[in-house]
Amino acid sequence: MKTLVGPVVGPGGHVLSYQAFIAPALLAASAMNGAIYDSTMNVVLQSSSTPVSTTACWPPSLGPLDVALGEIGWALFRGGLYASGFLVVMAALGLTASCWAILMLPGALLIAFAFGAVGMAVTTYMRSWQDLDLVVLAVLPMFPVHRHVLRAVVVPRVAAGGHRMPAVAARQSSRYGR
Repeated sequence: MKTLVGPVVGPGGHVLSYQAFIAPALLAASAMNGAIYDSTMNVVLQSSSTPVSTTACWPPSLGPLDVALGEIGWALFRGGLYASGFLVVMAALGLTASCWAILMLPGALLIAFAFGAVGMAVTTYMRSWQDLDLVVLAVLPMFPVHRHVLRAVVVPRVAAGGHRMPAVAARQSSRYGR
């Protein structure tokens, strides 16, 4: 990708490598995916495979709200764990410009909490494990949308410099018969 896109002009006119430009978005995506899939798939699969006799042994003071909050907390923990690991890899690869990058963790935790809570709310409406396909159907389109936003930012800059990305050049060649 480095040869296709090259450096990207970031906020304030600072030039960033493509890896440094895209890494924070991938960190947020890892927190989102960890939380949404943990709060939906794990809950549905645990509730469908757990025998009723096991749930009858719960303490009487533990209600559905306590279980939901516990699952949201676990999804928050897992999303934060994924984001922390991603941040360590970013720092090891030199993709963090300053020590202020540590502030990406609270943002990732907020993302994990939001998607974990939405995932838990969606889980209450699921009838069977086949409904998990709807979660994938809802989350998956977020990445192509990101690609189109990136294309709107990067491609005009590349085209203004006289360079064309190979995919754009191939599409234009086939469109005009060149």
